Amino acid sequence: MASLQAHLRQAQHNESLVQQLLASLEYKDWIITVTFYAAIHYVEAAFFQNPKIVHTETSITPNYPGGYHGYRSDMILQHYSEIYPSYHKLYQQSRIARYLYFRAERKFLEKPIQENFSESDVKSFSQKDLATIRQSLNF
Repeated sequence: MASLQAHLRQAQHNESLVQQLLASLEYKDWIITVTFYAAIHYVEAAFFQNPKIVHTETSITPNYPGGYHGYRSDMILQHYSEIYPSYHKLYQQSRIARYLYFRAERKFLEKPIQENFSESDVKSFSQKDLATIRQSLNF
């Protein structure tokens, strides 16, 4: 299991990359994806501090309903519900960015990610949603 500090350093490293990528907005898909990865590490750091929650990848089986992401989402809902809307949004948007697929509508995107997300949406994922997660978890 990664330590609290390892998760925090990785989250900060990812967030730093997001800031660099935001300077040009050329790689919106990677901004969205790396923003979600930063969120995962902040969440796992919070799990590390909570004795009621076990570490996701090393303590649960992949057979958990929804896999690792399902477990993480369930624990967020049970213990950190205030961040769930932001976390879930980042999870969903990163899936769209990675797979070009709108799951809710069951359709693939017709255009590349660069054309499907506005600059303000992409900035909001980091400046609003990730910031909400980090601040709510006291990091």
